[in-house]
Amino acid sequence: MASSFAAPAGGELEVTASIQLPNVTGAAAQGYWPAFWLLGAPIRNGGVWPSIGEIDAMESVNGTNVEYGTLHCGVNPGGPCNETNGLGGNTD
Repeated sequence: MASSFAAPAGGELEVTASIQLPNVTGAAAQGYWPAFWLLGAPIRNGGVWPSIGEIDAMESVNGTNVEYGTLHCGVNPGGPCNETNGLGGNTD
């Protein structure tokens, strides 16, 4: 579901979600990549990734029970967000 939102001038924005991942692991989970992410507004006017900005709030790959969060920005390769990988981490 796509939505438009922004922080007030000089303010902060909080985004919350309740996400339940299916209980699938092993071979049955191959290719499974649920994600919750946000793209910058320039995408609406033909902006290109990663300069438009992207926040990967949650990604889980192939049912490994590891969640990743990553920030993408600037230019690819390199830039302030170390593209193509971005800046991020994971938890398991």
